[in-house]
Amino acid sequence: MKRFSLVRGEQSTQHNLFVREVTGHDPSLVSAAVNIDLNSHSEPTLTKVSTGSMMRHGRMFLLEADSVVIGTCQCMRTWGNPSEVALVNQAIRSGWRGFGLGSWFLEQVLWILRQHGFRSVVVHVECDNTRALHLYQHKFDFVPVGGCELEYGPGEGLVMMRRLLAGA
Repeated sequence: MKRFSLVRGEQSTQHNLFVREVTGHDPSLVSAAVNIDLNSHSEPTLTKVSTGSMMRHGRMFLLEADSVVIGTCQCMRTWGNPSEVALVNQAIRSGWRGFGLGSWFLEQVLWILRQHGFRSVVVHVECDNTRALHLYQHKFDFVPVGGCELEYGPGEGLVMMRRLLAGA
């Protein structure tokens, strides 16, 4: 748990932050995850079905502030390398962005994955998402290892990045 001060203008509120790993299907969390996703991305990346599947067969991590879900992160083990995890999606609810919570959340998720014995994490980032590319590469030490051109059609490619997890 982390104590966090959220400052907006002259107002400051104190919150208890907690990262929770969801290890099984929990119907009460499906809507929260889908709503955060819809609120965070220009196009939906999660559905109720994919969220339920991720809870059952992958891993979902929740960022909570005072027991309210304000962020989600979904991961799954890669088929070709069982000691590697693919970070599928991460999102923070609007109103909570821009305070470093996404970075803190990702640090916690990486720490938990390392504790589970995973050796590396991969993420696919859209080629034109310079903010995310810079964040993963310069703050979290992910290294570009390849690309997926035309992933979603002409001019829509992805960069694959990998980070080795120390001590795993």
